[in-house]
Amino acid sequence: MSTDRADVLVVDDDRLIRAIVGDALTAHGYAVEQAEDGRQALEQLRAREFDLVICDLRMPGFDGFAVLREVQRESPDTEVVVLTAHADVEAAILCLRAGAFDLVRKEREMGELLPAVERAVERRRLRAASTLAESAQVIFSTSERHDLPERIVSVATRTMDADDAALMLPDVNGQLYIAFSNVLPDEVQRTVRVSVGEGIAGRVAQERRPVLLHGPQPADGRTPTAREVVSSVVYPLHSGPDLLGVLTLNRSRPGRRLFREQDVQRAAVLASQIVLAIENQNLIKRVTAADKFTAIGQLSTAIAHEINNPVAAILTSAEHVHERLESLAQHASHEAPSGGGRVSLATVGGVDGLEELCVAMRDIRDGAQRIRGVVRDLRNMVRADPASRAPLSLAAAVMAAVRISTAELRSVAEVETTLDEALVVNGSSGTLSQVFVNLLINAAYALRTAGRHDGRVRVEAHRDGEWARVVIEDNGPGIAPNVLARVFEPFFTTKPVGVGTGLGLPMCREIVAWHHGTMRVRSEVGAGTSFEILLPAMPAGTAPVSVDEAPGGPAAAPRLVKPRVLVVDDEAGIRRSYRRGLVDVEVVAVAGVREAIAALEQDADFSLLLCDVIMPEQSGTALFELINARFPALLERFVFITGSVGYADLREVLTARDVPVLEKPISLEELRALVRDYVRRFPPRGQCPPPVTRPR
Repeated sequence: MSTDRADVLVVDDDRLIRAIVGDALTAHGYAVEQAEDGRQALEQLRAREFDLVICDLRMPGFDGFAVLREVQRESPDTEVVVLTAHADVEAAILCLRAGAFDLVRKEREMGELLPAVERAVERRRLRAASTLAESAQVIFSTSERHDLPERIVSVATRTMDADDAALMLPDVNGQLYIAFSNVLPDEVQRTVRVSVGEGIAGRVAQERRPVLLHGPQPADGRTPTAREVVSSVVYPLHSGPDLLGVLTLNRSRPGRRLFREQDVQRAAVLASQIVLAIENQNLIKRVTAADKFTAIGQLSTAIAHEINNPVAAILTSAEHVHERLESLAQHASHEAPSGGGRVSLATVGGVDGLEELCVAMRDIRDGAQRIRGVVRDLRNMVRADPASRAPLSLAAAVMAAVRISTAELRSVAEVETTLDEALVVNGSSGTLSQVFVNLLINAAYALRTAGRHDGRVRVEAHRDGEWARVVIEDNGPGIAPNVLARVFEPFFTTKPVGVGTGLGLPMCREIVAWHHGTMRVRSEVGAGTSFEILLPAMPAGTAPVSVDEAPGGPAAAPRLVKPRVLVVDDEAGIRRSYRRGLVDVEVVAVAGVREAIAALEQDADFSLLLCDVIMPEQSGTALFELINARFPALLERFVFITGSVGYADLREVLTARDVPVLEKPISLEELRALVRDYVRRFPPRGQCPPPVTRPR
């Protein structure tokens, strides 16, 4: 057997016995330490970890039974072989009950001891391998993608006998962020960023070699921890050339043994399982994103129809208003010198013409709101929500899905909806809408491929005791029993290549499970298919939180110094609209990052900084970093605003920095409420917070 330098502690008050046993074990490749009594053995056990303890049973003061008890308490994975000259049945039974692996009589010398030692070391290693195998099963058993970092940290802490652990993953900029730690506060986890090559975690990621640390380290030398660490293993997670993350394991409790090289080897086995789990998750993310955009492609005609109609009304109405106002301006300019600027109402067609202008403006507003609704419904479906829960109207989530899918369904089925408007559940409106859209698209596909001309889709949501029940049912061709048994199986699909990936229904069930609900399907060939979703309903009377709500508050009291708002957006029309709409504040509107910094250097007394995310030269995140370096007092006044639809990764970065993110289009009412709130929180001071100089 290969011992791989197993560590053995020999405890005996007889120096000759210690020497004989120690020499024999060393000759067979074991690393041997010696203790002359039980108390000395206990000190050594607390200082480091051993694979095996060989202990005399009868010793003065602290005997073998006491050593057995301490080993079970301090190091339960360590095996114990009792060596005694007074072996009898009763002693053997007591030793085995106390946790000894075996009892060997001294008169047998090495003939019986060496095989017992070999078996004990092998059992310890088999137990460690079994623990690692069980850990891998636990990691892979989770169906919740959002829970994977927490599951990895929990398993790693338990498997490696650590006091705490942290998993760091790379963000979209390549910096490491803390995906989960079981000791660090949420605020620290959100804000800490480590560049590759920076500190111990960054160097481990760069050099791809694990490190074993003992004793105090510099404050920025390792992954942040809330405790005084005595020993750490920092292990890189790589797949080929790709950095997947860094795992840090800490022992920090007083009296804890230090990690050993054997622990680094165990961490290597655990890391290989973690890498597989992360790769699987990343694969599912990529394929799921492809699946979502495949669905969007199928809906593109419907979406174009839903947007083009109101756009046409907006354009014609706007052209009409523009012509009338242009005529009014021309008459005003001609009559100003002689008539004092008074213009006849007849210029715009009299009272009827004025009313027509009002109707045209109302049509423009209604058309824009209709487009806004389509874009928001689409955004909620495309992007991956960061898994935040809030009370939501289930009827609103269902109707958002129906609106997106209407044109896809219109050609093949009549859609009947029966929805309880008062039904509220706790969850994510966007991800639930993804579920409903997927089921509606599947129903449309089934009806279309079957060539049905009398298709019907029934959508129902109602309360059933403590549950909210959603049913989406069609009268399509149904699903064969052998296919029905596999519909929730990942990557299984009956659709042609390029039409489906087989992740739609599995992801739907995962989303429902994350909402603590269940999803069932019933189908009969020739009679149709029914999907039923059960979600925990919130108590009657619970008010939903609108996803479109903006912070609001009472209007700020008049002040001697007018509040100022900095708007950074490359769209000139948006800048002009903010200037026109925000009449109670001074709006400084600039087109890019350089102009924004110049405005701040001149006067940084702003109550609110409203910045677009995606701009041609430098992004909004670049401005955020510059303000963090030069005007840190303004960070809490910074708000991102974006019109991007599919920016899931970017949103994770922004929210990780704890910066509010608003989505275009935002109504004038919402914008004014936002400004009022920030002016109330950060009134003008009449002086600018001084910029600070930080070392580069």
